[in-house]
Amino acid sequence: MTVAEFINMIINKQNITKASLSDKLSIKPNNLQNKLNRDNFTSLELSEIADVLNMNLVFKDKESGEEYLIDYPADKKFQPKRNNKKKY
Repeated sequence: MTVAEFINMIINKQNITKASLSDKLSIKPNNLQNKLNRDNFTSLELSEIADVLNMNLVFKDKESGEEYLIDYPADKKFQPKRNNKKKY
């Protein structure tokens, strides 16, 4: 299952619209839809989506089963991803 398929499955299960998810992520709905179409997310974006969906993002070691939580400091989350300052 792709990341986009998983996200769609979870938001459907939790009765969350893509518009609501994009609002909680502070991004435009068409930007979220484009990311879902491309199945292209940064680890920070996945961490933010997991927070909104009340889930954890983890790496799980296939051999030992040990899990590693992927998270970012609160001051890094839900901030604009692009530096819009013009450089001359």
